[in-house]
Amino acid sequence: MQSSYQNGKGRSQSLMEFGLAPELEVLLQQEGEDEWASEIRTDSAYIRWVQASLNKIMGLRLAVDGIKGSKTNSAVRSFQQRAGLVVDSVVGPKTEAALVAAGAGAPPTSTTPSPTPGTSTCTTAFPNVVVQLPPTGAGFYGSTAASRRFGTQQTIQAWTSIAASWRVAHPTGPRIGIGDISLRCGGLMPPHVSHQKGKDADIRLMRNDGREEGTVYTSSTYSQALTQELINLIRANPIASVQLILFNDPRATGVKPWPGHDNHLHVRFF
Repeated sequence: MQSSYQNGKGRSQSLMEFGLAPELEVLLQQEGEDEWASEIRTDSAYIRWVQASLNKIMGLRLAVDGIKGSKTNSAVRSFQQRAGLVVDSVVGPKTEAALVAAGAGAPPTSTTPSPTPGTSTCTTAFPNVVVQLPPTGAGFYGSTAASRRFGTQQTIQAWTSIAASWRVAHPTGPRIGIGDISLRCGGLMPPHVSHQKGKDADIRLMRNDGREEGTVYTSSTYSQALTQELINLIRANPIASVQLILFNDPRATGVKPWPGHDNHLHVRFF
């Protein structure tokens, strides 16, 4: 997949590369500890604790199923707003501490997602970026090098779930082409500025000829209908809440235009 990024030149360039509108830049700058500096737990035991804690503290009836879907994310945001925290749906150290202070009790012992066999534990700032998307699976294929398809457990679960749903709808294809996610253990992955935390993914556009190759939205081989269906499916997935999708087709809904995104969707999960 062709790169859509230029190398960063400081903070402002990073913000531009993320595709954030000016009103969202403040949110990114405020995220601080929760999203950008600390390890975020996504294991099912921890998410069940979060869900049970929110039910207890806020009188909710969330399903305690270990899946951080849209309802759980919405409840986390409501709690963060009530607690005077940055409202981002991320349960980092600050939100966890606020839950405990509100009567949640101690969270379960930390666990780490199972790494790809034969690899060692990460010593970087992103130790959860150790789960590798397989080269192929139900409803998807990898369109970039295997070394560039690592993500958090939640991210990989989300993509396999999205792809499985796509296969049900389109059993004869075409499959979803999943490109760059992150390097193992995260960190800078040239030429991108993002793709560092296992939450971003580049996704090929759908074609109208059934071929599993790249295209651009201005090409006669591009299927606007199938691509919009894919966008809708990504946003509706129950595993990971979508922060943004960058794409330049002016007919597409649920996306933000950004230079260099004519030939793929850039999807970021919270």
